[in-house]
This record gives sequence, structure tokens and C-alpha cells, in this order.
Amino acid sequence: MVKPLPSTKKNKRWLGILGLVLFVGALSFTLSRPSMKPPETNMDTPTPLAASRPAQGQSPSVQPQTVVLTRMGSFHGTGHMGSGGVTVTTIDGKSTIKLEDNFYVTPGPDLYVGFGNNDKVDRNALIGTLSSNEGQGSYAVPADVNVANYSQVIIYCKAYGYEFSVATLN
Repeated sequence: MVKPLPSTKKNKRWLGILGLVLFVGALSFTLSRPSMKPPETNMDTPTPLAASRPAQGQSPSVQPQTVVLTRMGSFHGTGHMGSGGVTVTTIDGKSTIKLEDNFYVTPGPDLYVGFGNNDKVDRNALIGTLSSNEGQGSYAVPADVNVANYSQVIIYCKAYGYEFSVATLN
């Protein structure tokens, strides 16, 4: 039969320290975990950025609403290294491509940012020259390019006609 340890100040101190370490570890683990529940959004219904109410005593007037549509994706290489996030935002019909901080693509000649489908760029939807092969970048989409017609943002080498990296948008 195993005898329990005698209750001494030294044993109580170690048990207290062990309990504190376990509590701090459990607390830091809980606080560092991302939420398991995804945010509730309805992608079918555009969300107005702002809505205003008339002041008391004023009659309501028709206010234009700002409509925001956002699509996101992550780059992967198609023969060359590509990674990081991209966001395409459309506000009142004006679209912007934003390459995120973690964006990276293998350096190459004559690289462009554009739209495409099925891992192939649409040469009529090349937005502009890639400003840097890593980090943030922002590109205004011309009004004649309808982003709804495309499922991907593509980094394209115009000199060799080659898709370097592709991000499929949600």
C-alpha cells in the first residue's frame, strides 16, 4: 500500500505552483484560440455601409445607400511560388483588388494583376503591372471590367504568356 506524502510546507508550495502553472496555461490556451463559430453573414444580401435617420421633426428623404460586396481568396503557385491573401471589394460599382500583407509571388518579368477563370487569365481583364512581388498592393479596377464575370485573381507574366499564381475567389 502506498503512503501519502506527509503534508509539509514544501509540498504545499509545489502543489500551489503547479496549480498556478496549469491555470495560466489553460487560460492562455483558451484566449489564444480563434472562435470556432464563423461570423453570421448573408452573402446574397448586400450590406449597406451606413444608414441615416432623419432628425426629429424632419421628413424622411431618400438617401442613396452604399453597397459593399467583398470576395476573398488565397494565392497558390501554378509552376511558380505564390501565396497570401487577396480581397476584391466593390463599393457602389467601383472595384478594387487588394493584395494582403502576406502576399508573395516568385519574381518574374512583366508581371500583371488580372482576372480570369479556370486558371487562365483574360487578357482583356489585366488591371495593371504588379508593383511588388511581396506585401500589400492595391489596384483600381477599370469600370469596363465586370468583376462578377471572374472567379479568380491571377498574377500573369505578359512577356511569356504564363500564369504565375492564381487565387480563387469565394
